[in-house]
Parts: sequence; structure tokens; C-alpha cells
Amino acid sequence: MKAVEKLIPSAIIAVERKMADRGMVNKAYKGYISALGAGIIQSGLLPTLAMYKGNEENDKKKAETGHLLSAIYEVVKSKYNPKPVEENLFDFALTKMQQPDKRQKVITEIVDASIAIKLAIRTFKLEEL
Repeated sequence: MKAVEKLIPSAIIAVERKMADRGMVNKAYKGYISALGAGIIQSGLLPTLAMYKGNEENDKKKAETGHLLSAIYEVVKSKYNPKPVEENLFDFALTKMQQPDKRQKVITEIVDASIAIKLAIRTFKLEEL
């Protein structure tokens, strides 16, 4: 079983908890999740997460990027025992990126979690909320 495939059950739960409203997910999240992957490839992990974190409450008429980051972090945390102590995805990534031996692993974990979230979103009805 591939790494992303193993994360899909956690991703569905994370979408239900963090992004869904009455079983529906805002269509804007599809674009946000696609742009996240492209941003990580083009700009790097920390600059991309910083941009999303900075926009957490600026785009309320579409969808809150903070909910997306929380869902991704919930999926990432599901792989750890004990759970990470950082409060949010950006702080978690910042901590891990300061450790040279963990940089590639954290990038892979976050990208895999975002792919799992993208797949999980497809199981929900999409609407403009």
C-alpha cells in the first residue's frame, strides 16, 4: 500500500472535522490544495505555508486557508506517536526544517498529507458556501 493511500482514512476524518459544513466542502478548497502543492515545488515549504498562514482570515468569502492547514496537520500528526507538540502546521514544519536530517522527510509528509486531503475532498459534496 502506498504512503498516500494509508493516509486517506485520516484525511477523510480531518476534512469532516476541519473543512466540512453539514457534509459539504467549499469548492474553493480544491483550488487551495492544488495551489499548495505547486507553491511548495516553486517556492519551498516554509514560504508557501507562511503565505497560507498569513491568509487564514483574509479570504473568508471563499474558504479559510487555516482550516486547510489544520486538516493537513491532523493527517500529519496521525503518523506520529507521541503526537507532535507544535500547535499548528507552520510551527511543526519550522521546527523540523531546522533539523537538516529531517527536512526532506517533513516535506514528503506534508505533501503526502495534502494529496490525501485532496483525494478525501472528492468524497464530499462540493458547494460554494
